[in-house]
Amino acid sequence: MGSTNRRWNWRVLAAVTVPAVLVATGCSSRGSDANTDESEVRASACAEGVFPPMPSETGYSSACGARVRAIIEKPTSLRMSPLQVPVSSRCNYPVATAEAVAAYRAYWDRVVGWKSFAGARDPETMKLEVKISYHDDLGSTVVVSDGSDESAMGFVFDYGRKLLAYYQYNQSPSAAFFCGDGSAANPDRACLASVGSALQNGIVGNTGSTKVDCLK
Repeated sequence: MGSTNRRWNWRVLAAVTVPAVLVATGCSSRGSDANTDESEVRASACAEGVFPPMPSETGYSSACGARVRAIIEKPTSLRMSPLQVPVSSRCNYPVATAEAVAAYRAYWDRVVGWKSFAGARDPETMKLEVKISYHDDLGSTVVVSDGSDESAMGFVFDYGRKLLAYYQYNQSPSAAFFCGDGSAANPDRACLASVGSALQNGIVGNTGSTKVDCLK
């Protein structure tokens, strides 16, 4: 881990915030976090300076795989241009953004410690790049990165912003599911790699170009 942490200390994120630009592709009124009900959820579920831990993994099941697959393969109804989100200000952004930033921080806090991960950067004001795709009324997929490909993560949320799964992009990638019951073994490495590719494809608007029919 020591050499990895030293590499993180050399990384510097851009200080310019990219404006949020909505890219509609058959936009559904339920696909945006700008709705009043979403704002109420944001106010009640997000507090500045409070970062919930990563939820406990539930294991995999065929039903869980079907839920994740349905969201990933659902044509993108709304995309947002990349956001540069200060960690401590996550609550000022759409609900999916706030939840993904919290999950990203929780993952790395558990793996190496958040301060160690931040390195020379301020652990609370450092900016994360967040890319969101909404999949109509099924849920959203979010890719979060601190500027390094190997520390990027993809998340799948249902419409209620419950985390269903994550995929951590790395030479030795990891993944976890939060909607199963352990009744089936986790998908194999090749399947998980296709999930990671599909999440990236959804971000650039190519949802459906990479199928994840191995989730079953």
